[in-house]
Amino acid sequence: MVWDRKAGVISEYFEYHEPGVMKEYGLQAGPSVSVSCKSGAWRWNILGDWRFGNLQYVGGVGAFSGLFRVKTPNDVYQLRVGGGRTIALGSLALVPCLGVGVRHLVNELPDYGVLQGYTRAQTYIYVPVTVCLETKLFDKNVVCRFEYDYFVRGYNHAMDEKLEQDAGFGLKASASLTWASLSWLAGAALEIGPYISYWDIEISNLSGGLYEPSNYTTQFGLRCVAMF
Repeated sequence: MVWDRKAGVISEYFEYHEPGVMKEYGLQAGPSVSVSCKSGAWRWNILGDWRFGNLQYVGGVGAFSGLFRVKTPNDVYQLRVGGGRTIALGSLALVPCLGVGVRHLVNELPDYGVLQGYTRAQTYIYVPVTVCLETKLFDKNVVCRFEYDYFVRGYNHAMDEKLEQDAGFGLKASASLTWASLSWLAGAALEIGPYISYWDIEISNLSGGLYEPSNYTTQFGLRCVAMF
């Protein structure tokens, strides 16, 4: 077996949009770690990351419509595991993978005038279906990833209510370039590349007169990790 351990940082632009209700957007950053194992043609991976930032909130609050503007602390956590098998195609390697993932968001909406703020916690459970293409370019490893996220269930906790969402999907794409055995990294490799992520989630159930509107989330940025 061959083990790879990666640790680094993510920097991104984040935008969450409930059409006709609100939008929050801004820059986020945070750590990312992963461990992968290769045995013959098979490979397994576990990945975790945390992204945080102070976003701009624009829109209504609870039952109050209007145009409110306030800064909101935002944290997004992700944990996922998966595995797949390498298929050799000449100079290319095709790696289809399947797994399970959990995405957890915590958003702190502060008090705004006479309106009392609240904490919104949102959890998505999903199945990532990923296809990776790997090759060499000028002696450097190049990887392109394309992913469809099958949405299993979403849970939203806000204003003492628990709301559930059962329809939606996610899409992801990324690319990375790896430099091997860098002396200034004590012989570790460096992997860097852009990515984009998109979620399209349908309206939740109704509970206590509240519901989570249909919403869209877009994230894009740069991931930079050292490989040991």
